[in-house]
Amino acid sequence: MKSFFWGLLFVLIVFACRDKDSGPKGGQSTGHWQKAVVWHDTLDVRIPIEGKLIAWKRVDVLSPLKARLVSLLVEPGDRVHSGDLILSLWPVQAQGNFSTVDLHAPLNGVVRRVYHLLNDTIPKNKPILTIENRENLILKTTLSRAQMGYVKPDLNAVLHYGQEKIKGAVWKVDKSKQQVTIVVPNQQLGLSDDRYVDGYIDLGKQAGSFLARRYFGPVDSLKVRTSRDSLFTVQKIGIAADSLILLRPDLREFKAIEVKKILTL
Repeated sequence: MKSFFWGLLFVLIVFACRDKDSGPKGGQSTGHWQKAVVWHDTLDVRIPIEGKLIAWKRVDVLSPLKARLVSLLVEPGDRVHSGDLILSLWPVQAQGNFSTVDLHAPLNGVVRRVYHLLNDTIPKNKPILTIENRENLILKTTLSRAQMGYVKPDLNAVLHYGQEKIKGAVWKVDKSKQQVTIVVPNQQLGLSDDRYVDGYIDLGKQAGSFLARRYFGPVDSLKVRTSRDSLFTVQKIGIAADSLILLRPDLREFKAIEVKKILTL
Protein backbone atom coordinates (compact mmCIF):
# COMPACT_ATOMS: atom_id res chain seq x y z
CA MET A 1 0.00 0.00 0.00
CA LYS A 2 2.89 2.37 0.81
CA SER A 3 4.50 1.71 -2.57
CA PHE A 4 1.21 2.54 -4.33
CA PHE A 5 0.91 5.79 -2.37
CA TRP A 6 4.47 6.91 -3.18
CA GLY A 7 4.01 5.96 -6.82
CA LEU A 8 0.83 8.03 -7.10
CA LEU A 9 2.55 10.98 -5.42
CA PHE A 10 5.42 10.78 -7.94
CA VAL A 11 2.99 10.85 -10.88
CA LEU A 12 1.19 13.91 -9.48
CA ILE A 13 4.49 15.77 -9.00
CA VAL A 14 5.57 15.02 -12.59
CA PHE A 15 2.32 16.34 -14.04
CA ALA A 16 2.46 19.44 -11.82
CA CYS A 17 5.98 20.24 -13.06
CA ARG A 18 4.92 19.70 -16.67
CA ASP A 19 2.03 22.14 -16.25
CA LYS A 20 4.36 24.67 -14.64
CA ASP A 21 6.86 24.46 -17.50
CA SER A 22 4.23 24.75 -20.22
CA GLY A 23 3.63 28.49 -19.63
CA PRO A 24 2.90 31.08 -22.34
CA LYS A 25 5.40 31.28 -25.19
CA GLY A 26 6.53 34.24 -27.32
CA GLY A 27 3.81 36.77 -28.10
CA GLN A 28 1.16 35.23 -25.81
CA SER A 29 -0.67 37.23 -23.17
CA THR A 30 0.42 36.94 -19.55
CA GLY A 31 -0.76 38.19 -16.21
CA HIS A 32 -4.31 38.54 -14.90
CA TRP A 33 -7.40 40.11 -16.38
CA GLN A 34 -8.02 43.58 -14.96
CA LYS A 35 -11.12 45.71 -15.15
CA ALA A 36 -10.51 49.07 -16.84
CA VAL A 37 -12.63 52.15 -17.41
CA VAL A 38 -12.77 53.47 -20.99
CA TRP A 39 -12.77 57.24 -21.49
CA HIS A 40 -14.34 58.78 -24.59
CA ASP A 41 -13.13 62.28 -25.34
CA THR A 42 -11.29 64.63 -27.73
CA LEU A 43 -7.78 65.28 -26.43
CA ASP A 44 -4.34 66.42 -27.55
CA VAL A 45 -2.29 63.31 -28.37
CA ARG A 46 1.46 62.87 -28.89
CA ILE A 47 3.53 59.91 -30.07
CA PRO A 48 6.86 59.53 -28.20
CA ILE A 49 9.94 59.17 -30.43
CA GLU A 50 13.70 58.85 -30.00
CA GLY A 51 16.76 58.44 -32.19
CA LYS A 52 19.93 60.04 -33.52
CA LEU A 53 19.82 63.60 -34.83
CA ILE A 54 22.05 63.69 -37.92
CA ALA A 55 22.83 65.94 -40.91
CA TRP A 56 19.98 66.01 -43.41
CA LYS A 57 22.44 65.69 -46.33
CA ARG A 58 25.60 63.58 -46.19
CA VAL A 59 27.60 62.62 -49.30
CA ASP A 60 30.68 60.42 -49.69
CA VAL A 61 33.00 61.60 -52.48
CA LEU A 62 34.12 58.40 -54.22
CA SER A 63 37.14 57.73 -56.40
CA PRO A 64 35.87 57.20 -59.99
CA LEU A 65 38.86 54.94 -60.76
CA LYS A 66 41.91 53.37 -59.16
CA ALA A 67 44.15 56.36 -58.61
CA ARG A 68 46.71 58.08 -56.43
CA LEU A 69 45.73 61.12 -54.38
CA VAL A 70 48.07 63.86 -55.61
CA SER A 71 46.27 66.98 -54.38
CA LEU A 72 44.01 67.48 -51.35
CA LEU A 73 42.72 71.03 -50.91
CA VAL A 74 40.46 70.51 -47.88
CA GLU A 75 40.62 69.06 -44.37
CA PRO A 76 37.99 68.15 -41.75
CA GLY A 77 36.02 71.21 -40.65
CA ASP A 78 36.49 73.17 -43.87
CA ARG A 79 33.38 74.72 -45.39
CA VAL A 80 32.92 74.14 -49.13
CA HIS A 81 30.47 75.27 -51.79
CA SER A 82 29.01 73.19 -54.57
CA GLY A 83 31.48 73.14 -57.48
CA ASP A 84 34.61 73.95 -55.43
CA LEU A 85 37.73 72.00 -56.45
CA ILE A 86 38.55 69.75 -53.48
CA LEU A 87 41.11 67.19 -54.73
CA SER A 88 42.96 65.73 -57.71
CA LEU A 89 43.76 62.11 -58.60
CA TRP A 90 46.41 60.55 -60.83
CA PRO A 91 45.20 57.38 -62.60
CA VAL A 92 47.21 54.29 -61.70
CA GLN A 93 46.43 52.65 -65.05
CA ALA A 94 46.41 55.64 -67.33
CA GLN A 95 46.16 53.75 -70.64
CA GLY A 96 47.59 56.75 -72.51
CA ASN A 97 45.73 59.36 -70.45
CA PHE A 98 48.31 61.16 -68.29
CA SER A 99 46.10 64.02 -67.06
CA THR A 100 44.86 64.37 -63.51
CA VAL A 101 41.23 63.79 -62.55
CA ASP A 102 39.80 66.75 -60.60
CA LEU A 103 36.89 66.25 -58.20
CA HIS A 104 34.58 69.05 -57.04
CA ALA A 105 32.29 69.45 -54.05
CA PRO A 106 28.85 67.98 -54.88
CA LEU A 107 27.00 70.23 -52.38
CA ASN A 108 27.37 73.11 -49.97
CA GLY A 109 28.54 71.90 -46.60
CA VAL A 110 31.39 71.05 -44.25
CA VAL A 111 34.04 68.37 -44.73
CA ARG A 112 33.21 65.79 -42.08
CA ARG A 113 35.97 63.22 -42.60
CA VAL A 114 38.95 62.57 -44.85
CA TYR A 115 39.85 58.90 -45.23
CA HIS A 116 43.20 59.10 -47.09
CA LEU A 117 46.54 60.92 -47.08
CA LEU A 118 48.43 62.43 -49.97
CA ASN A 119 50.02 59.84 -52.28
CA ASP A 120 47.66 57.07 -51.05
CA THR A 121 46.42 54.77 -53.79
CA ILE A 122 42.62 54.61 -53.67
CA PRO A 123 40.62 51.74 -55.24
CA LYS A 124 37.74 52.53 -57.57
CA ASN A 125 34.45 53.50 -55.88
CA LYS A 126 36.05 53.84 -52.43
CA PRO A 127 35.25 56.98 -50.37
CA ILE A 128 37.90 59.69 -50.18
CA LEU A 129 36.04 62.12 -47.94
CA THR A 130 32.58 62.92 -46.57
CA ILE A 131 30.77 66.26 -46.86
CA GLU A 132 27.76 67.14 -44.70
CA ASN A 133 25.18 69.87 -45.00
CA ARG A 134 23.96 70.59 -41.46
CA GLU A 135 21.70 73.56 -42.18
CA ASN A 136 18.96 71.18 -41.08
CA LEU A 137 19.06 68.00 -39.01
CA ILE A 138 16.90 64.89 -39.29
CA LEU A 139 15.79 62.10 -37.00
CA LYS A 140 14.49 58.83 -38.43
CA THR A 141 12.22 56.82 -36.16
CA THR A 142 10.22 53.61 -36.56
CA LEU A 143 6.58 53.48 -35.46
CA SER A 144 3.97 50.73 -35.25
CA ARG A 145 1.59 50.15 -38.16
CA ALA A 146 -1.26 51.46 -36.03
CA GLN A 147 0.63 54.70 -35.29
CA MET A 148 1.59 55.17 -38.95
CA GLY A 149 -2.09 55.60 -39.78
CA TYR A 150 -2.13 58.84 -37.74
CA VAL A 151 1.12 60.44 -38.95
CA LYS A 152 1.35 62.69 -42.01
CA PRO A 153 3.86 65.26 -43.36
CA ASP A 154 4.02 68.70 -41.71
CA LEU A 155 2.80 67.56 -38.30
CA ASN A 156 4.65 69.40 -35.53
CA ALA A 157 7.37 67.61 -33.59
CA VAL A 158 9.32 68.55 -30.46
CA LEU A 159 12.73 67.11 -29.54
CA HIS A 160 14.56 67.50 -26.25
CA TYR A 161 18.23 68.50 -26.24
CA GLY A 162 19.30 68.90 -22.63
CA GLN A 163 16.87 71.38 -21.15
CA GLU A 164 16.12 72.86 -24.56
CA LYS A 165 13.10 72.06 -26.72
CA ILE A 166 13.79 71.85 -30.44
CA LYS A 167 10.79 72.50 -32.68
CA GLY A 168 10.60 70.59 -35.95
CA ALA A 169 8.13 68.88 -38.27
CA VAL A 170 7.41 65.58 -39.94
CA TRP A 171 9.23 65.66 -43.28
CA LYS A 172 8.73 62.20 -44.78
CA VAL A 173 6.42 59.28 -44.03
CA ASP A 174 7.46 55.87 -45.42
CA LYS A 175 4.64 53.44 -44.65
CA SER A 176 6.40 50.50 -46.33
CA LYS A 177 9.28 50.79 -43.83
CA GLN A 178 7.10 52.14 -41.00
CA GLN A 179 9.60 55.00 -40.82
CA VAL A 180 9.02 58.69 -40.13
CA THR A 181 11.65 61.39 -40.76
CA ILE A 182 11.61 64.51 -38.57
CA VAL A 183 13.46 67.64 -39.73
CA VAL A 184 14.63 70.49 -37.46
CA PRO A 185 16.57 73.68 -38.32
CA ASN A 186 20.15 73.80 -37.07
CA GLN A 187 20.91 77.52 -37.45
CA GLN A 188 20.32 78.36 -33.79
CA LEU A 189 21.46 75.03 -32.36
CA GLY A 190 24.68 74.90 -34.32
CA LEU A 191 25.18 71.19 -33.63
CA SER A 192 28.28 69.88 -35.41
CA ASP A 193 27.98 66.28 -34.13
CA ASP A 194 25.26 63.66 -34.15
CA ARG A 195 23.22 63.47 -30.94
CA TYR A 196 20.72 61.02 -29.44
CA VAL A 197 17.52 62.81 -28.51
CA ASP A 198 13.94 62.01 -27.56
CA GLY A 199 10.69 63.88 -28.02
CA TYR A 200 7.29 63.46 -29.61
CA ILE A 201 5.14 63.96 -32.69
CA ASP A 202 2.13 66.15 -31.95
CA LEU A 203 -1.05 64.63 -33.43
CA GLY A 204 -3.20 67.51 -32.18
CA LYS A 205 -6.80 66.94 -31.11
CA GLN A 206 -7.92 63.34 -31.54
CA ALA A 207 -11.40 62.01 -30.80
CA GLY A 208 -11.40 58.44 -29.58
CA SER A 209 -11.26 55.96 -26.74
CA PHE A 210 -8.64 56.19 -23.99
CA LEU A 211 -7.32 53.87 -21.28
CA ALA A 212 -5.21 54.72 -18.26
CA ARG A 213 -1.52 54.56 -19.15
CA ARG A 214 -0.73 52.19 -16.27
CA TYR A 215 -2.47 49.28 -18.00
CA PHE A 216 0.06 49.32 -20.84
CA GLY A 217 3.33 49.89 -19.01
CA PRO A 218 6.17 49.12 -21.49
CA VAL A 219 4.00 47.12 -23.92
CA ASP A 220 2.26 48.42 -27.05
CA SER A 221 -0.69 45.99 -27.16
CA LEU A 222 -3.34 44.69 -24.79
CA LYS A 223 -5.73 41.77 -24.95
CA VAL A 224 -9.28 43.00 -24.38
CA ARG A 225 -12.33 41.08 -23.21
CA THR A 226 -15.74 42.75 -23.19
CA SER A 227 -18.95 41.91 -21.38
CA ARG A 228 -20.03 40.06 -24.53
CA ASP A 229 -17.08 37.65 -24.09
CA SER A 230 -15.48 38.81 -27.34
CA LEU A 231 -11.66 38.71 -27.34
CA PHE A 232 -9.49 41.06 -29.42
CA THR A 233 -6.34 43.23 -29.30
CA VAL A 234 -6.01 47.00 -28.92
CA GLN A 235 -2.93 49.01 -29.93
CA LYS A 236 -1.28 51.98 -28.22
CA ILE A 237 -1.31 55.08 -30.45
CA GLY A 238 -0.12 57.94 -28.26
CA ILE A 239 -0.24 59.69 -24.92
CA ALA A 240 -2.82 62.23 -23.80
CA ALA A 241 -2.86 64.28 -20.59
CA ASP A 242 0.28 62.36 -19.43
CA SER A 243 -1.82 59.53 -18.03
CA LEU A 244 -4.08 58.30 -20.85
CA ILE A 245 -3.43 56.23 -23.98
CA LEU A 246 -5.33 56.65 -27.25
CA LEU A 247 -6.50 53.24 -28.49
CA ARG A 248 -7.00 51.64 -31.85
CA PRO A 249 -9.57 50.30 -32.64
CA ASP A 250 -12.07 52.70 -31.08
CA LEU A 251 -14.12 51.26 -28.20
CA ARG A 252 -16.84 53.89 -28.27
CA GLU A 253 -19.62 51.42 -27.41
CA PHE A 254 -17.98 50.32 -24.14
CA LYS A 255 -17.67 52.09 -20.80
CA ALA A 256 -15.60 49.35 -19.18
CA ILE A 257 -13.57 46.36 -20.38
CA GLU A 258 -11.16 43.74 -19.07
CA VAL A 259 -7.54 43.91 -20.20
CA LYS A 260 -4.45 41.70 -20.10
CA LYS A 261 -0.89 42.63 -21.12
CA ILE A 262 0.79 40.99 -24.10
CA LEU A 263 4.43 40.18 -23.38
CA THR A 264 7.08 38.50 -25.54
CA LEU A 265 8.73 35.73 -23.55
